[in-house]
Amino acid sequence: MKGKIKSPLWTLQNRENKFGNCQKCGEYNELSVDHIFPQSLLSSWGLNEYITNDIENLELICKKCQILKLSRFDFHNPKTIPLIEKYIKILINTYGNK
Repeated sequence: MKGKIKSPLWTLQNRENKFGNCQKCGEYNELSVDHIFPQSLLSSWGLNEYITNDIENLELICKKCQILKLSRFDFHNPKTIPLIEKYIKILINTYGNK
């Protein structure tokens, strides 16, 4: 029997956030997975496969921080610029300079 598929929350808690706290404020309550590069923008760019499959684009944050962030970029997060560059390169490679 194959192993169970791990949820993004489980993966984040065990990959880089062993203590299970918000990666923005340090809170321990009401944690959820957030997209660093907004999910809505990935969808509108036609990059739907990266919404759930790109673990680099996920972070563990509390409900309060998620409400404050909404669907905006957080340029205080050091992963934001590299992710923007990554997805732009994917678009260029996919669609070229048409």
